Amino acid sequence: MLYSIIKSNTYQDSLRLMQLSNALNGTDGVNRVSIMMGTRANEKILRNAGLDTPDVDGAKPTALVIVADVEDASVGDSLLAR
Repeated sequence: MLYSIIKSNTYQDSLRLMQLSNALNGTDGVNRVSIMMGTRANEKILRNAGLDTPDVDGAKPTALVIVADVEDASVGDSLLAR
């Protein structure tokens, strides 16, 4: 299941977000995760990776976008806590 969270006005450096995505990809119950800023270019990347959700379409460039393909919602909640 796809689990997404949009955090408005939460700018983070792209390198840091790539490192965080890589670290979280090894988490139990997570098939893959991508954490990016809500730019149009990143929206296209998420869509091409099969990680697009309706939340992503409305994200602003200054929003932090977290999308994960997880086994169930509880995994998504624990992922956010990490």
